[in-house]
Amino acid sequence: MRTEKLIFSTSEKFKVVSIDRIADLANIYVKSLQKKCHCLNCLEPGYVVKSYYTRKIKDLPAFGNRVIIYLRVRKFYCRESECLIKVFTEKFTDHFVSFKRFTSRAEKLLLTKLIEIGAKPSERFVIPKLKV
Repeated sequence: MRTEKLIFSTSEKFKVVSIDRIADLANIYVKSLQKKCHCLNCLEPGYVVKSYYTRKIKDLPAFGNRVIIYLRVRKFYCRESECLIKVFTEKFTDHFVSFKRFTSRAEKLLLTKLIEIGAKPSERFVIPKLKV
């Protein structure tokens, strides 16, 4: 079975470039296979890549290892000359949400566990008072 099918849903296209395992940490390096991305302002498709940057996103543990996904994200030039946005970044719909440091499935699991725990167990935690 391919690694992409284990990690991602079928609606988004990603390619796992490499996987490194260091002690109890698995680093997964991923890039997008989207052909184009649309400007959020003028909705014009961008084909010319300006640059790249890497997002570090935590995912669910796998096989007893912590998992961190390093996603290579592309920045595009907007082709519309009147558009106020000259450079925009590709967006992803399901697995990786903008400005989040966890994958969608990891965030859902964490929120579910917090709701299950509730407020009652938090009463046991004592916050020490600072002496002034």
